[in-house]
Amino acid sequence: MVATREVSAVAALLMLVMLASTVQSAAAKSWSLPGCQATCGGVDIPYPFGIGPKCFRRGFEIACKNRSTPYLAGTPYKVLNLSLTPTGARVELPIAWACYEVSGGRGRRSSESEAPVKFNPHGVYRISDARNQLYVIGCDNTAYIQSQKDSSIYGYEYYTGCVSYCRRPESVRNGSCAGVGCCRVDIPPNLTDNSVGVDTDDEESLAVRATIYDFSPCSYGFLVDRDSYTFRSADLKMDKRQMMPVWLDWAIRRMVSQTAQTPRRKAHNTRARAGIVSASML
Repeated sequence: MVATREVSAVAALLMLVMLASTVQSAAAKSWSLPGCQATCGGVDIPYPFGIGPKCFRRGFEIACKNRSTPYLAGTPYKVLNLSLTPTGARVELPIAWACYEVSGGRGRRSSESEAPVKFNPHGVYRISDARNQLYVIGCDNTAYIQSQKDSSIYGYEYYTGCVSYCRRPESVRNGSCAGVGCCRVDIPPNLTDNSVGVDTDDEESLAVRATIYDFSPCSYGFLVDRDSYTFRSADLKMDKRQMMPVWLDWAIRRMVSQTAQTPRRKAHNTRARAGIVSASML
């Protein structure tokens, strides 16, 4: 009799687990608006995000290219994940870089990443300071993230970065990012408009370029999900087309017209020397 009761209890528990799973699955399918595409390339598209007319809130449109790959609409930036709790959008953004050539025993900048790279015209995103860090890669490299203030004698409300040095490839170690070939730094919170710049064009740095060119021909700076990147010595010659996963915080914000904004409410303008990852608020 006792055994029968135990079997019945186990069966009831299994039914509850199956019911909970069914309810959870149904809830997942109901995240998107009725009649709207719920997934793209294995990525769930919950409202306020959406694909197609009347399926998304302003600023949250997702494009499903070739019916298999989600992108932030109007950009070339791939969406890796969208979440409601906690709110977040994980996307791929480009790195900033500057490359050099050597002539007459001196280095000179030969090419650099294009700017700006805009992805947030409606101001619904913030660059997550909790989930991302700024990385600087290269020998004799300074890179920074900045956001211009509306009125300041210094010109910028936010300005942070770090410096990486090395004179020999043997001094660079895989997994170490403490200033030798690689450095990293936390970023300020609530960035709506920001840039990543690479600055190694002073006279001393250009002279050093000739001695490190063979193993460090370029300088790099980028934002990246702090859990998704580990420095390797091979990254001193990183592919300039490299994209990095970055977390964006999002919220449904009250939009204010440009003419009605006070200086405190305005979004920050942006400048950068080599490459820009930027977002501007309407």
